[in-house]
Amino acid sequence: MKTTTTKFILFAGLALAMGSAITSCKKGLPIKSNDKVFKVELFKQGLKQQLSAARGYQFIINKNGQWADSAVAGIGGFNRSNVTFPASVNSEVNIASVTKHFTAVAVLKLLPLRKLNIESKIGQWLPASWPKNSTVANLKFKELLTHTSGIRASGTGWGTLKNVVATIPPGTKDGTYANANFALFRAMIPKLVNSSLFNSKEAELSDAEFDIWMGEEYVKQMNLLVFKPAGVTSVCMPTPGRTTNMMLNEAPAPLEGESLGDWTQTSGAGGFYLTTVQMARMMAYLVHSDAVINIDFRDIMDSERIGYNRVFAVSDGIALGHGGLLYAGGGKKTPGLRTLIMKFPNKVELALAINSTDEGAKRDINTIVKTAYNNAWVND
Repeated sequence: MKTTTTKFILFAGLALAMGSAITSCKKGLPIKSNDKVFKVELFKQGLKQQLSAARGYQFIINKNGQWADSAVAGIGGFNRSNVTFPASVNSEVNIASVTKHFTAVAVLKLLPLRKLNIESKIGQWLPASWPKNSTVANLKFKELLTHTSGIRASGTGWGTLKNVVATIPPGTKDGTYANANFALFRAMIPKLVNSSLFNSKEAELSDAEFDIWMGEEYVKQMNLLVFKPAGVTSVCMPTPGRTTNMMLNEAPAPLEGESLGDWTQTSGAGGFYLTTVQMARMMAYLVHSDAVINIDFRDIMDSERIGYNRVFAVSDGIALGHGGLLYAGGGKKTPGLRTLIMKFPNKVELALAINSTDEGAKRDINTIVKTAYNNAWVND
């Protein structure tokens, strides 16, 4: 286990110089309020205790826009010689569906630039060359952003998305979580940014070339709109020379893992690679600064639950976040990983990556986080 003391600070501190002593009546004993206060250390310990069975994990807790504490344990992966490397808050991990939160941020920033809002219809912002069924064309941005479109497709490849738009009318608009809702923004964000460029590329490139261009342009615009304003650079493939956490199976089974490659052409609902430090930094900026997104858009995200799939009551209000889950492809018995970003009512945020996953009763991530958070409030 390792705890780091590095901090990132969003705002300059204000130093207050006290030139003279303040005197006051000192009669009697101080009166305790018995109000409960939040202890970061207790939150950290509660998380560590409940995550002890994971093959490896790393998390950072922010408080008031600063790195307050962190913890790592276990392994982050292993190389071709089966030499393991330790978990680290500085190694990259595919953040999986946490990507959806950042995609939502980009969309909310772009809509007003086109005189649109979340109630506007998506049809004209899909590629013109894609055949469209009328039900999908008339969907609202909000319905994609909140998984209330009725779309059920979990795949995120270009073929799946084109099929959804052309032939699969949405089902009941009941909030069923589906990756295709957000993967469609891989095609729409480039058009929302620059429709003239988008249209010219669509006209001059082959279908395959245009797909590649859209995927690369989505990643480019995500960096310009979301990551760069917070001082972060992210791509949908592992960065050369930077240790990348692998998807690992659960102990006590023999150690197995799988590396993750380039997700550029399947991104939108998932796919970006960030370190836990970068995830925490993004959360600090999104919550405490207008550099990435202003307070009006943050309020829309909160009130409409846009970009969140973790919403639960805690002792002092409502916690909001988004989780990510990946399996190697063979289901719950194969290597996997989990990621999570959360913001709590008391200006606390959590960025978490678990390098293995257990979908059984042992690790209910909502309960783990909620229990650790609530137990971190103690009498003053």
